[in-house]
Amino acid sequence: WIASDFEEIYLRNLIKYRLIKSGKKHADILRQLKIGWGENRYSQVFAKRISFLKEEIEKTSGEPSKNSFFKETLDATLELESIVSRLFKIVPQVKNQMVDMPALCSCCISFLADFVSMPNKEVDYAKQFSYITELKKNLETLKSVMGQSASLEEAISKIMSLIIKIRFKTEGPRPSHLLVNDILSGAIAGRKNVFIVGMDDHKFPGGQFQDPILLDEERDKISGGLLQSKTKLKEKILDFASMLAGIGSGSNISLSYCSFDVRDERLLFPSSLLLQFYRLKELKPDADYSELLNYLKDSLEQKNASASPAAIDQGSWWLNTLLSGENLKDAKPSVFKIYPWLKQGRDALLARAGSSLTVYDGWLGPPENYPDRLKSLDPRKNEDFVLSCTGIETYAQNPYVFFISKILRIERPREIKRDNFMWLDAATRGSLLHDVYEIFLNQIKSIIINGSKSSGDLGDIALQKKMIQNILSDVVEKYKEEIPYPSLSVFKRELNDLKRDVEIFVEENQKLAVPCLLEYQFGYGGKPSVKINIGRGCFINVAGRVDRVDVSVKDDNALYVWDYKTGGTYGYDEDGYVNKGKQFQHVLYSHVIETVLKEKNPLAKVLKCGYLFPTQRGRSGGRGCMIERDPHE
Repeated sequence: WIASDFEEIYLRNLIKYRLIKSGKKHADILRQLKIGWGENRYSQVFAKRISFLKEEIEKTSGEPSKNSFFKETLDATLELESIVSRLFKIVPQVKNQMVDMPALCSCCISFLADFVSMPNKEVDYAKQFSYITELKKNLETLKSVMGQSASLEEAISKIMSLIIKIRFKTEGPRPSHLLVNDILSGAIAGRKNVFIVGMDDHKFPGGQFQDPILLDEERDKISGGLLQSKTKLKEKILDFASMLAGIGSGSNISLSYCSFDVRDERLLFPSSLLLQFYRLKELKPDADYSELLNYLKDSLEQKNASASPAAIDQGSWWLNTLLSGENLKDAKPSVFKIYPWLKQGRDALLARAGSSLTVYDGWLGPPENYPDRLKSLDPRKNEDFVLSCTGIETYAQNPYVFFISKILRIERPREIKRDNFMWLDAATRGSLLHDVYEIFLNQIKSIIINGSKSSGDLGDIALQKKMIQNILSDVVEKYKEEIPYPSLSVFKRELNDLKRDVEIFVEENQKLAVPCLLEYQFGYGGKPSVKINIGRGCFINVAGRVDRVDVSVKDDNALYVWDYKTGGTYGYDEDGYVNKGKQFQHVLYSHVIETVLKEKNPLAKVLKCGYLFPTQRGRSGGRGCMIERDPHE
């Protein structure tokens, strides 16, 4: 958490998995705060959220249910703020990526003592207590031997090296589990099956290598009590024999060795101990390696023949070997028997990939099976089912996504994720520019000169560019409070791009008429949805937000409906006007605007609708910044 500049996700995981003392709702609250990272962000965001909750409590004093919800949320938020505040009090200051090492060790010790959540079960409690005690002991040692200052990276590395060396919640053998141990620690009687692997000649018992610093001959001259290489080898074999004796006579022992070195592409030979096993098993005390290899001939030929000469590395060799012949077994039946939900997931994937509609695509069956439910999901029959333009386009693109997002109302939580090379993602950048456009055009409307209806006549374009730059600065400051930027260089680069984009907007705006409606909402924010005729006597209720509606200079009844697109022009084509319903926004909004404005002006008619691309990316697309059509064609 400290090394990442206090990135919120690390703290949230500590809370989510109950690794520190906290409340049930704290992880969700922390995610909703969208803090991102940075120590200062925590206090700023907490203060803002607490102030908001207090205001909501006052506003909902006459609504017991809502009021109770906001009070509970405020209490939980204050508890979480207290935990975070206590954490920051023990964290040492980091300056220029340098930190006081003893202070950081003290911070970790305090964290273990005051914040870590302990399990309720007595056995688990004892294991965790032992682990934490060992951690504290090592941290105290590190604190006493390290200097005063170290780079944050080095300090974190030192502490992490302590953690990985301490074993946590170690377990012994358990029924129906595979226990892996070193070769000299397997002597536990009563095991039905014991597998000993790695019995090739260079691994066990290994070679008889002398110490290059002090040879066996020199050791013998110094003292007869010094351990020599031949003695080490004998002791190793004796230990192995003792381990076998400890297993007991009632166990099945299987031995194997690696017969091929993938890296060096050469054959390997079995250990001398494996030869001794063969002699004992076959009652051939004089058997040699040739007899052993002949005994293993069928197995060796099968394995070595499967090796592909085209393998370029170890991974490729293993892949080719496993995929050849009958080596690779179909494990799906066994896996699905143990994990039935995986089988259901696989069935769902296959069903969605097929051509038939199934329950996994959102098909609930024939209408007669669910008459009431299907009627409620039909926007032509249920006036309370309001469709958004995004929903209609989503249905055209992918009905399953529509089912998940619009019917089941499942969506992925939006989070601030750190990208060291980007401040604003595409959606947030688009929202920022929309805010700038709206404020700018509202100001333009208020200073219309001489009653002109042309944006190009509203004054000097240089003055307009200066005006929009000032607006951009104010809006950017607001977004900086909401979303932290990864670095100053990234922020400056994106700000320069935004400055160029808003100037392009001013230039493109000269070609347009004066807007009469900006960011017009319907079906949202307490405003009623709009009912439109879709033919055959059917109507649907729709909701949305129209970016801009202009009035023609020559005819007050002629309207132009525009939607801003702050990305590139890829995917938008004048020939693909509706694109099988995947680009339906401009047409739908045109009909909505006509429906709404005709209540006051029966002659109102939308002559043009389309998309505006008033950015560098839009201009560089090669098709201009505007794609327009007549919605009645």
